[in-house]
Amino acid sequence: MVDDKIYKAVCELNGHSPSTPSPTSERVDYYQKAVKPGPPGRPVVSVLNDTANVTWTPPQDDGGAKVTSYNIEMRRSDNYNNTWKLVNTDMCVLGTSYLLEGLTSFVNYEVRIVATNEVGTGEPSQPSEIFRIVTVVKSNPIVAKRQLQSSYIWDLAVTSSAHIVVISGSNTKIYASDYSLIKDIGERFYRVTVASDGQLVFTDGSSTIYFYTADGNYIRDITVTGSSYRLYGITTLSTGQLVVCDRNTSSVYIVEQDTGNATPLSAPGTFSNPYYVTTNSKVVVIVSDRDGLSIKGLDQDGQVLFTYGTYGSGEGQLKYPRGVDTDKEDYIVVADHENKSKPDDRNES
Repeated sequence: MVDDKIYKAVCELNGHSPSTPSPTSERVDYYQKAVKPGPPGRPVVSVLNDTANVTWTPPQDDGGAKVTSYNIEMRRSDNYNNTWKLVNTDMCVLGTSYLLEGLTSFVNYEVRIVATNEVGTGEPSQPSEIFRIVTVVKSNPIVAKRQLQSSYIWDLAVTSSAHIVVISGSNTKIYASDYSLIKDIGERFYRVTVASDGQLVFTDGSSTIYFYTADGNYIRDITVTGSSYRLYGITTLSTGQLVVCDRNTSSVYIVEQDTGNATPLSAPGTFSNPYYVTTNSKVVVIVSDRDGLSIKGLDQDGQVLFTYGTYGSGEGQLKYPRGVDTDKEDYIVVADHENKSKPDDRNES
């Protein structure tokens, strides 16, 4: 016989007519075999200091057997395999809450819950909302002011060795952390970024991208394939690809470092004049649109995730934004060319 099916007894006919029916039997109870439980409710996370309290609701379907325990699985943004890992490796979780301890600052986390009954472990819950631990800076930053250039500074970058790369209207120089001059590269560039391997990568408003060592020695250059470009803003992705802003087409492109092949990231009409570009910990590409008077964030498919800014000097307004960067908390820092703001005016991406 097969589990979970209802069967009827049959009797043999005697000749051409059936026999007299037997008396009715006593009532027979039956039950379905238990199965694995369904997914628990989506977990809710409350963060305090370096801990996170996770709570959830039991599965709506326990599979016909009592839920005996839960497993907590977590994934984090600094795990590039994007895999879920079991958290409670040395204990059984019997209730519907769990305290995560010793979490790392500025890392994005997600958790999900799996229920177990006597049959086995069921499907996981939906992942929680992304959460992170933020270390609060309780002291004011130390600000030092030095006159390094006699003309406008167009772009800045800081290397892993704390060297400061400064691009101004007529030259490109590298300074040590004590502001002593390391090298005058002797070239006029417009933008700079630091690649993951420490190389300095420059644009000069043409179709060419230039690569230098961290000490300012020329390595190579590539010409971006396709139409004639006026490349300005530049940054790098964790994949090693470059992201550049082109003022000829008013578009943002992904460029392969080895070949110069360019793939449009932004759809036509997304930007009026993309000027500077950076990324955050979620790999969102953040672009200052100078003439569009806004900051826009794009995902890796080129979809616009957010737009911030309208013309003006009030709350949420910008006047020709230029330099853009993010900090460890993913706050966006904007150099708004014709506005002045307080140090604590920040926007979170």
